[in-house]
Amino acid sequence: MKHQPLFLLALSFFLSCSSFSQIAIIPKPNDIKITEGTCSLKKSVNFKVIRGDEATKSIQKQIADFLSQRNIAVSTTAATTLSINLLQNKTGDTIIADAYTLSITTNNIAITSRTNAGLFYGFQSLYQLINTDTLNVVHCLEIKDQPLLSFRGFELDVCQHFFKTDVIKKYIDAISKLKLNQFTWKLADEQAWHISTKNAAKLFDTDSTENEFYTQDEIKQVVQYAKERFINVIPEINFAKVIQSEDTSFQFKKNILDEVFALFPSKYFNVDEPLFVTDEIAAYIKSTGRKIISKDAATSKGDVVLSFKNTSVGINAARNGNEVIMAPHNLCSLDNYQDWDDSKLSKSMLYLPLDKVYKFNAVAKSKQHIIGSQANINTKFIATETKLSQQVYPRIFALAETFWTSKNNRKSFKDFSVRLEKIGYPGQITEKINLVKFK
Repeated sequence: MKHQPLFLLALSFFLSCSSFSQIAIIPKPNDIKITEGTCSLKKSVNFKVIRGDEATKSIQKQIADFLSQRNIAVSTTAATTLSINLLQNKTGDTIIADAYTLSITTNNIAITSRTNAGLFYGFQSLYQLINTDTLNVVHCLEIKDQPLLSFRGFELDVCQHFFKTDVIKKYIDAISKLKLNQFTWKLADEQAWHISTKNAAKLFDTDSTENEFYTQDEIKQVVQYAKERFINVIPEINFAKVIQSEDTSFQFKKNILDEVFALFPSKYFNVDEPLFVTDEIAAYIKSTGRKIISKDAATSKGDVVLSFKNTSVGINAARNGNEVIMAPHNLCSLDNYQDWDDSKLSKSMLYLPLDKVYKFNAVAKSKQHIIGSQANINTKFIATETKLSQQVYPRIFALAETFWTSKNNRKSFKDFSVRLEKIGYPGQITEKINLVKFK
């Protein structure tokens, strides 16, 4: 009998750990408290919008569509209420834009935020909770969450291999569920130009085999599709082909930029290699109110530096006062191979398994001037959608968590693995996460 208190303590700890392991959310919330009881949505739910605007209606529709897919009816007489509330901003508020609260009691689910983006992220957490339970029953809990980084990006290169807009939209959907908010679309490099513009013909020889383009309507549709999921689309243009074109006038370059800017309202413009950006071009880009993102070096102090070579480049740029996006090739490039059995197709290709990805910490040295991080994928050796999926998943889940969840709140890789297995991902066929094989 004298060992009973110790036994009860151990049992309580086991039950709490067991309960938490059932809370499968990626990225892991920064503040989550499990409370007693469960909330059932088996029969129906009374869905309410307490306060919102036009953008809130899009979130409302997405939640309603999800409930319908789960065969959860919406009824005004339901015992359980699911509410979303866009809080009114007050003078002196210090809550960051993407923060949200998700509260679940035995008969009420409430998502609140001061922004629609926050409401959307709260819904993604609820979506994962409901989607991983076949009985439509969720644990009671309270989540007060906000991201570690404001810029949480995914870059897809379509220059090496072209992917149609349905594939682009599929990845925008996927990263939005992981609370990423920036999609960098690499559309032009030394060899390819994939934007249909009036001036594009001058960039190619008549015998060029690079004739795949996104129409302007397709681009507008992608930008709008992303906007509805609170993702900003950033065009990435390597100016080598523009600089080397037969028309060397600044007016020609300005005309191309104007067409691109009309398609992409983003405040960011990624020029890839600063080497190919003249002072005249840089000045014109900045005159439109846009911020230049360039790889590993800045054209001026006002530029955002994408730290690709290693983290030291970003740390030095931050010390010089530049805003920085941490995207080191050895930890954030998903074109690296993830299994020892995979072929090493180039000298630059490194071994990057899932557990190593999960160790990434963008703000290990200092958070000052580091605005975010970005996953990158070069498609030189990725010619098919299947191969693209193999490279992106499941590592994008790990990176998304490192972008959102502070290092102190990431319990362990094992904890992440348990949640990942429960949530599931494309190509998942084994419980041994780090040895995933795609067939």
